Parts: sequence; C-alpha cells; structure tokens
Amino acid sequence: MKFAVVSTNTGLVVSQVSVDDGGTYEPGPGFIAVAVEDEPAYAGCSWTEDGGFVEPPKPVPSPEEFAALKEGLKASVIARADAFTAPVLSGYPEAERAGWPKREAEARAIIAASDKAAAIAETSVIKALAHAAGENTAATVARAETIAAKADEFAAISAAVEIMRDTALTAIDAVNDPADMPATLDALNAQATALAEQYGLA
Repeated sequence: MKFAVVSTNTGLVVSQVSVDDGGTYEPGPGFIAVAVEDEPAYAGCSWTEDGGFVEPPKPVPSPEEFAALKEGLKASVIARADAFTAPVLSGYPEAERAGWPKREAEARAIIAASDKAAAIAETSVIKALAHAAGENTAATVARAETIAAKADEFAAISAAVEIMRDTALTAIDAVNDPADMPATLDALNAQATALAEQYGLA
C-alpha cells in the first residue's frame, strides 16, 4: 500500500511511501499521509480534501523560448526529410548520383526515339555501360526503360517528401499556443509514418 506525504503548509505532495498491505503511515509534524493507488506518480501534485490530487500547472514558455522551440522542431523536420531519402541514396556512390540527370536524359531520349540504335549511339553514359556489359540494342533499350522507371519512382518519393516537409514547416509556424504544439506534432508524425510506409521507407 502507498501513501502520498502531503505538506500541510503548501498542500503539495513531497514524497510517496510504501508500507505493507493493511499498514498505516504516520508522517512527522507538518505533514499528512493520504492513501493512493499503486500506479500513479503523485509527487509534485497538490492535494485538497475536497478536490483530491491536482497536477501542477505546466510551465508556459516565453515568446523567445517558444520561437527557439519552433526553430528546433523545424530543424528536426528537415533532418527527418533527409532521412526518408537516405535509404534510397545510400546504395549509390556520390559520383554515380551526380550523373543521374544525364543518364535519365539519355534513357528518355532512347525510349522516345524511333531508331533505337542511332539514339544509343548518340549517348555517352548509357553507351559506355552497354558496351561494358556486352549488350545488344534490345538489352540497352531495356536498360534505358529501367533507368527511366527508377527515376520516376525517386521523383515521386522526392516530391512526396518535399510536400511533407513544407506542410510540416508551415504547420509548426502556424501554432501560436504552446499547448497546441503536441497535437500538431502528433498529426505530423502520423503523416510522416504513413508516407514512409507507402514507399517502403519505414
């Protein structure tokens, strides 16, 4: 059995005491013992005979503190956005990623061309890759189609992450009452989790 030890001067719970079941507890002068449930933590609460236990008011941040909190949260949003695309990018060297735009342009030119062999001959990156792999024209066209499909997939992920990031930054900026921030963050976290699951990034 537990007792909350309450100061008779302040009405605040200063500690909790456990005793054997059925036992009692007599605190010293200036304090009273109130039987409490096993689970809740009452330290720091106030107590009145009429109202029972009351949680202490949460501190309200100053405008400067709240502004700093917002900036920290926005930095976390940007870091989380980066983390979404990291699994996709981590499998490729930076030098290879730098060549993606050119490779994609070459792939789309091959796909759009009526003369595939001539289009391949006009490329540099895809032609070199195809030559190294000993590919014929059909295999190189298939390579181009794979490159374009991967580019479309990453573009969709990138756009979704950008929308999520901008939405989150705007939502955080729009919160004027610190008490509303937890609910806003819960909603944003739910959106981010859904996005990660949609693209297999969870």
